[in-house]
Amino acid sequence: MSALFGPKLTIDVVVDRDPPIYQAGEEINLQVNVSCKKDLKISDLTAVLKSEESYQVAVREMDATAGGKTENKHWESEEVEHDAVLLLEETELNKDTNETFEVILHVPPEAHPTCEDGRLMEYGWAVEVRAGRNLAFDIREEVEILIAGQLAENAAGVFGQSNEPEEASLELHLPGTNWAVGELMRGELVVQPKVDIDISGVRVELRIREAVPRDLPELQSRLTGRDTAVMNSHEEEVEAVEVADRQSLQAGARYAFPFEITIPEGYPPSAGTPHGLCRWYLYGVLDRPFRKDTSAGVQLDVV
Repeated sequence: MSALFGPKLTIDVVVDRDPPIYQAGEEINLQVNVSCKKDLKISDLTAVLKSEESYQVAVREMDATAGGKTENKHWESEEVEHDAVLLLEETELNKDTNETFEVILHVPPEAHPTCEDGRLMEYGWAVEVRAGRNLAFDIREEVEILIAGQLAENAAGVFGQSNEPEEASLELHLPGTNWAVGELMRGELVVQPKVDIDISGVRVELRIREAVPRDLPELQSRLTGRDTAVMNSHEEEVEAVEVADRQSLQAGARYAFPFEITIPEGYPPSAGTPHGLCRWYLYGVLDRPFRKDTSAGVQLDVV
């Protein structure tokens, strides 16, 4: 429950779940109470389900003083209304008005899940009730809600392909590729060298990549002169476990390295929104001294 106290009007909004977690395609039942301290004319009273996406764009701008171009990054946002219910048309609320409304809002079947803790993007949802006022600021109250992603059923399998198949075959044997934040993943990295290989270790790592594309129409329309939009991307390792120490791997042999790794909290889920994307990957890596590593990876769906 939450409340907003305007100069003359109080709006209380209560949703039917605590915590307020929903999924795409579900209904949100809310109770709206409106009380008035003085007579107040409003243009409407409306309940709205809305989303807001924030994303960081990158623009390469001409810089005469620097003798070239500089890359500037800034945050933009977009708010979209997905459902709305008109509770009152234009009217005058009398002093001591105390009225309660039962409202149903619908989460779209194609709703993007809530995406928090992103480095380049965030996507959130809220229920808002607003009293419109002509020639004055609207009186608004909102309750944040969470739209949860749906975890698909896992199917065990062999995943990944070596980036150096002529050196070694690498396979990730997993219960599946669909995971929830906080879950413990158990699997096995199977290595079959094609040549003798000296390694300084074997590790399994989780990586996350976010990207905001360069070809957003609203961004392109605002570019001036010789400025150009560029892909804004971020990648980082979020968890890693060492599964073997320094050793020599013999050509034709088969090595199996069991591992456990936890999907950590504090990062966004897998997401594809109108202005960005977030992807999770699991890699098995052979650490090879004085040269690039040999690895294989698979994309995960994390909710």
